[in-house]
Amino acid sequence: MRIKFFTPTTQIFLVLASFCCSGQSCADELMVPIPTSTGTDIESRFARIEQKLDKIMSKLDHLERMINPPLPSEEELAYIRKVDEQVKSHWKPQTSNYSQNCDVVFNVNSSGKISGIRLGRRSAALPTPFEQIALEAVRQLSVLPPPPIRPGEEIMQISLHFGYNLLH
Repeated sequence: MRIKFFTPTTQIFLVLASFCCSGQSCADELMVPIPTSTGTDIESRFARIEQKLDKIMSKLDHLERMINPPLPSEEELAYIRKVDEQVKSHWKPQTSNYSQNCDVVFNVNSSGKISGIRLGRRSAALPTPFEQIALEAVRQLSVLPPPPIRPGEEIMQISLHFGYNLLH
């Protein structure tokens, strides 16, 4: 984000331009007029604006991490593999005449408690029997070893892929 201050004859304008990850401008510049007055008053207004900008930047950083999450560390990958092995040991898919796939997404807090179990990408409105069995495999664990949680985060979100592929 760029911040520019300039003073035409009677007002100070705050100009904001936000940029996407690609560096391209996401929106036109936003000009916020700030009426001129005494120096102390302007300084306090700038301080309030700066505080609000800090909050906005924090929210933008959070959104950026959601849109483009950082790659998992080796420690996180090892943890996810361990969880995948535990979950798959409870997973007993029924045989079928066709291939089936689904993703189960869930959260693990710092003490290892599982919450927010849900299906990821889906094509049907109601869970299929195959998806129900995958969800149940995760529900059977209920608690896992504490995960490696990144600083500033409270949970680790995990997405596991379940697939039954019929070979012809």
